[in-house]
Order: sequence, then structure tokens, then C-alpha cells
Amino acid sequence: MRIFLALGTSLVLGLIAGPFIIKKLKEYKLGQQIRLEGPAEHLNKQGTPTMGGFIFIAATLAGALIWNRIHPQNLLLLMGMVLFGLIGLWDDTQKIKKAQSEGLSARQKILLNLFFGILMAVLLQIDAPDTLNVAIPFTQRSLLLPLWLFVPFIVLFYTAVTNSVNLADGIDGLCGSVSLIVSLFYVAYGLKTGSLTVAVFAAVLAGALLAYLAYNWHPARVFMGDTGSFALGGALATLSVLTHTELLFLLVGLIYVLESLTVILQVISFKTRGKRIFLMTPIHHHFEKKGWSEVKIVGLFSLFTLLCCLIAYVTLT
Repeated sequence: MRIFLALGTSLVLGLIAGPFIIKKLKEYKLGQQIRLEGPAEHLNKQGTPTMGGFIFIAATLAGALIWNRIHPQNLLLLMGMVLFGLIGLWDDTQKIKKAQSEGLSARQKILLNLFFGILMAVLLQIDAPDTLNVAIPFTQRSLLLPLWLFVPFIVLFYTAVTNSVNLADGIDGLCGSVSLIVSLFYVAYGLKTGSLTVAVFAAVLAGALLAYLAYNWHPARVFMGDTGSFALGGALATLSVLTHTELLFLLVGLIYVLESLTVILQVISFKTRGKRIFLMTPIHHHFEKKGWSEVKIVGLFSLFTLLCCLIAYVTLT
């Protein structure tokens, strides 16, 4: 009952906050900057309000504090979401200020990820020292990381997850839908393992994302922006660390992995052979170029994520 109430609370709060936040984003002229080299169909989205991630960030903050209060794990989860959301917020403001699709430089993002990653590693060791254990999927074994290895591992993990989630935010409803399913996986995982705080936070996040999708479904009235995608990545990464499922996340969040992997492969191929493997990356743009509709891509990617989550869940020992 607590899970359903938590999900319902953030859903209602998000639905209420949505119109107000969208109105304010329009008033301050915080519109999306579309990259010119992207799909031509996206050019008509220029100026659509961005930073709509505030819808689910606000709903998650309120819902989590209502139902989990100040439990140490809850505070860690909120910190993970807020800290990395700040990176996205700065990136979004730079894009709007420059009136272009590129905000922070790669170096700036790396330094910020390094700083916040180290900060999260310290906070995790203070409030959740058992996070040194990383579960090996499909076995009852785990790896006990020494502290000197734990910190760079956490920095790398947060950097990979936040940037991969960010890459998945490319078409209406995609990142929100995939992340909704991943959040529901952590609800089920938390209940199965007795991690009620984790399950409640994941339920709150799922409800908030559901509310956001009411405004982001094609044709989108608002985009989450880097503010939302980085905050979402930070929250999901923290859920994974607290449940020792960093390695399992490669399966649960396989769509995120594929989004990043296709970009990496495309760059390597073009720089070494002068040829592209995909029509366009990240991978969802490849399917757009092949004529798939945004709704079809979102539906199939979501179904694929659901399948991955079901496989991960049923094989838990």
C-alpha cells in the first residue's frame, strides 16, 4: 500500500506541477535548441520549452520526503539526483545563453562528473559503507572493492550512467518511458530484497516520470533537457549502487548502453576508416532515418527494456 501511495502521490504532484512549470519555462523563453545536423523532422521542435525535467524532479523530491522522510538512503538518492541535475542545469543554461545546441564543453562536463562522483563516493561510504560490495549477476557472489578502487569505480559508473541516459533523451517520450520501466524494476527489486526505502523511492520516481510523460508524449509539450536527463541518470545510478546492482544495470539499462555504444562505435569507425556504421547516432536516430516514427521507436525500445528487466528479475538469486 505504501508503494502505491508513494507512486500516486508523485503522479498527482507531477500532473499538478506540469502546467505551471511549462508556463514558466515559456515566460522565460527557455526553449530547446535543435542541432542542425539532427533529423530534419526535429527542426519544427525548435523553441519547445526545455528543462521540463523540473516536473519529475520536484515531484520526486516532494514524494520521497513525504514517504521516506530523512532516511539516510533516501537522502543519498535525492543527493544523487540533485547533484547531477546541477550539471544538466548548467549545460541547459549555457545552450540557451549561446542560442545553440552545445552547452558545456566536454572538459567541463568531465570535471563536474569527477567532482560530483567523488562527492557521492564519500557520502556513500559515510552512510552506506556496504556499497563496497558489488554483486556479480546471476550468482550469489559479490566483489568487495578496496576503497582505493571504489572511488574511481563510482566516478566512472556515475559518469557512464548519466551521460548514457542523456543520450537516450532524443525523441519524444523515449527517455521517460525507458526510465519508467527501469524505475519499476527497482521497485520490484527493493520489495524482493526487503529494501523498502529503495522500493519507495523508485515508486516515487516512477510516478513522477509517468506525470512527466503526460506532457512529453509525442507531440511533446516540453522536453526534460539535460537538467532532467542528468538528474534522472544520477537517481538511477544511486539506486543501482545502493542495491549493489551496478553490473546488472548493464542488462536492466541495456538501451542506455546501446545508445552510448553506437555513438562510440560511430566515432571510432569514422575517424579510423572514414565510414559510418549507422545512418545517425545515437541509435534511435538511426531508426528515424530508416523511416520509423517516434512513437514506434519509443514503443519498441520500451518493450525491449521491459524484456531486459524481466530477465534480470527472474534470474535474481
